[in-house]
Amino acid sequence: MTDTPPPAWAPPIAAATDLGITPIMLTPIEAAARLKQLETDREWGDRLSRGDVQTTEEFTRLTALAASGNPIDQVMAGVEPAAATLDETNGSRASARDQVAFVADQRERGIPDRMIREVLSDLKPTLEQHRIGKENQRARFADAAWVERLKAGDPLATAEFLSNSWAIGCYEPPS
Repeated sequence: MTDTPPPAWAPPIAAATDLGITPIMLTPIEAAARLKQLETDREWGDRLSRGDVQTTEEFTRLTALAASGNPIDQVMAGVEPAAATLDETNGSRASARDQVAFVADQRERGIPDRMIREVLSDLKPTLEQHRIGKENQRARFADAAWVERLKAGDPLATAEFLSNSWAIGCYEPPS
């Protein structure tokens, strides 16, 4: 199997990047990261504010691509979602910047991505998970050795504590 060379009119990806043109084979996460990077490029911002056609097209394309992605995937990748969202929670939901910091902090503590994603996704525990979480938490706090491990930052004890806390604190009984 041989690779087909790109058409003569298509510049190599490296050359396109050198010219300030973002290759079109980006994922939504990469597009959001590129927009974040371009925010600090004063020259690019000046071209955008002057209405430069290529810069405006790049901005439009990157914004659309970034907005098409899953915001939780972007936060998990360490990128603030590019799409502006209205906070309908009256400040009770963490900002994208705080969510990115939360992910980094939880990973540093050894918390599995699955658990971090559950917290970010607004997934609610079932009644059974709530009941088990309460039982587990009660039993764990009665175990002095486990409490000491938790205080010392043991990743398994921390993950168990957070899992139980999620099941207890995030449960919403049916209306």
